[in-house]
Amino acid sequence: MDSNTRVSEGSTLTAQASETMSAISTQIINVNALMKEIAQASQEQSHGIDQVNIAVTQMEVVAQQNASLVEEVTMVTRSLEDQSRQLILAMDTFKVRRAQPLPGTTLSASALLTHASL
Repeated sequence: MDSNTRVSEGSTLTAQASETMSAISTQIINVNALMKEIAQASQEQSHGIDQVNIAVTQMEVVAQQNASLVEEVTMVTRSLEDQSRQLILAMDTFKVRRAQPLPGTTLSASALLTHASL
């Protein structure tokens, strides 16, 4: 082979190598862009997970508050029941006449309450 042929082949190989390097460079740029998109999506997911964690924590606080309120309402209800019983017992000491009493009869307050609920 003569030197002109070798130079020509070398030139051809250099051009092919240049095209290959250009294609590799383009692919590196594309991969870099994809990696940036993945990183951004990961950050958005992380932010979303943080928001979910905050919401769950707030729901736990509200659930605890609701449980406390239920306990408080239960205690108040029991207290009202006790007070109602005491009031009925106190009213039992009084005799109450019917609107149209039968001759010689009277009813106690608890009997009236029982009679009214029937």
